[in-house]
Amino acid sequence: MKHTIRKATNADVEAIRFLFYETVQAVDKTQYTELQLQKWAAMHADENKWKRKLAEDYYLVATNPAGKITGFCSLKANGCIDMLYTHPTHQKQGIAKALLYNLHDVADEKHIAKLFTNTSAAGATFFEKNGFTVQHVADKNLDGACFAQIVMDKRLWLA
Repeated sequence: MKHTIRKATNADVEAIRFLFYETVQAVDKTQYTELQLQKWAAMHADENKWKRKLAEDYYLVATNPAGKITGFCSLKANGCIDMLYTHPTHQKQGIAKALLYNLHDVADEKHIAKLFTNTSAAGATFFEKNGFTVQHVADKNLDGACFAQIVMDKRLWLA
C-alpha cells in the first residue's frame, strides 16, 4: 500500500495523539512494566501540549491512500528526532524508514549535520539498522517511572 509523507498540520493533532497512544499500548510488554506503560501512554492526554509541540518542532505524517495517518515523526531544531511512531497495524511496511529519510531531507534543508535520538529499547534496533550508533544509555524518569534511554546519533555530513 502506497503511503504519502507530508508536513503535519494542527488538524492532525488528534490523529497523532491517538496513534501515539495506540502504539505505546501495543509495544512489547516484556520490555516494560505496567507502570512504565501507563506513564508513557499518559503523555497523549494533553492536547495543548501536542499543539505546542507541532508549533515548535517539525512534524511529518505518513498517510495511506484514504488519508488516514499511519505514522509520524518530529525533528527539533538541534537535530533531535524526538518522536518516530508507526501505528501497530502498519509496522514492518517501510513507513518508519520513509519518515526517517524524509527527516534527513529536512535536516539537510535546515543545515543540520547530525541527527540524534533518545530512544527506548523498542526503537533502538530500528535506528541501528538505519545507520545510528549508540552513544550511551541513561536513565530517564517519567513521572515516577524509570526508563532506559538509549542515546544514538548519525552524522549526515561533515560540518
